[in-house]
Amino acid sequence: MHATDSAALPSATARPHTDPARPEIVVRRPQHRLDPTQAKLWLGGAPTLLLHALSPTFPAGEYFFIKTVMAYRDRITDPQLREEMRRFAAQESVHTREHLAYDAAVQEHYDLKLIEELCRRDLKRTYVLLRGIRRRWFDGPRIALAITVGLEHVTASLGHQVLRDDRILADADPEFARLWRWHAAEEVEHKAVAFDVFQAVGGTWFERVVVFTIMANLLLFDTLRIVSHFLAVDGRRFDRRAWGGIFRFLFGTPGVLRRALPQLLDFYRPGFHPWDHDDRGLVARWRARDAVAA
Repeated sequence: MHATDSAALPSATARPHTDPARPEIVVRRPQHRLDPTQAKLWLGGAPTLLLHALSPTFPAGEYFFIKTVMAYRDRITDPQLREEMRRFAAQESVHTREHLAYDAAVQEHYDLKLIEELCRRDLKRTYVLLRGIRRRWFDGPRIALAITVGLEHVTASLGHQVLRDDRILADADPEFARLWRWHAAEEVEHKAVAFDVFQAVGGTWFERVVVFTIMANLLLFDTLRIVSHFLAVDGRRFDRRAWGGIFRFLFGTPGVLRRALPQLLDFYRPGFHPWDHDDRGLVARWRARDAVAA
């Protein structure tokens, strides 16, 4: 069961702030029924721990994303972009709710609540610090928005792989897989919103690529560090078989990160825009196949 936001956007063929057209951002409210008894290794093995490590970062991360984008709502005059900002915030709010439910399902196996709290603390401190810095050579609020822009590119690039390659979730519990495909599709739908706001308020190529380099590497490091903690909880911190499965998932077969790398690196190109990678076909395919979008 779900609801959608049916208010029509202006025509996708007339976009004053970017080209080409992209799919409509739809606000859905799915109900994923996640079974805690299936939660520990719902992806069929150790690669599940990568998703366990990412999920508790989303509630605090998405709150940060919403604040950094909506902080500029009074400076955006394009009505279409203003509406997309509203829908971006609404989608991210629902993502928070569903990942809190995911974390609760996993909680009896691994302490995701602790990770949620640490992420919330660190991102709150980051936002408060940057919000107060307004200098000629360093605009703190815009750097906070650049963090969102960079991490949105990461999630959209990984989401592209989830929608494109059915092998990634082939061995997964169906309901957990449905949650991650839904999240991937919505990250693709709204992948340009933060970027367009950043461009509209004077964000520069230098700002976005420096921040992206730092944040993308920090995210990978922190994810693997959390995975190592989960393996330690199971008494397998140095289990070569477990780490082999994790690195095959990332860099071998299906090679999620390896295959996403060209799209990730395209962010460094001057003149880059997220919709230079036209994912409309992938979103349409997901909408046709998944009941949450019916």
